[in-house]
Amino acid sequence: GKVEGVTEVPKNEKVEMIRELCEKFEVRIVISSSWRLWTLDSTLKDFEKYKDLKTLIPYIVGITPRQCYKEQGKVRGDEIDWFLKYRNYPPIEPYNSYYDFEYFMKRKHSELNYCILDDDSDMLENQMSNFINTYDNYGLTKADINKIKQILKI
Repeated sequence: GKVEGVTEVPKNEKVEMIRELCEKFEVRIVISSSWRLWTLDSTLKDFEKYKDLKTLIPYIVGITPRQCYKEQGKVRGDEIDWFLKYRNYPPIEPYNSYYDFEYFMKRKHSELNYCILDDDSDMLENQMSNFINTYDNYGLTKADINKIKQILKI
């Protein structure tokens, strides 16, 4: 997925819908799109370059690892699955982390509700009830925001 597919023009309106959702309902973001770099820190630094996207930085708590190797039959859903399984384990190399370990440790015993927004549909079958397919030419819509709220039970 691409951030463009989720936050298509006018970008600031789409980003604002996501920021508002995060602020009002304590929603947090894990990036699995091609916009993620190799670590959470490097991804956050990269987001600093974009006027609109930098407003989301306080709400970004992780990125999925890059494991999508088509020749191995891996899809983006596998990366999301990995993240969901290992988010409560301390990173092997804290400086090279995919997620904010402290954030997830504070919520270790809480139920995790998640929603996947993507303009690609390469998710695992067990993730489809948590998946909203956005489209490049429309991006995130108000109807998508309502679906997010339903999925997250907020």
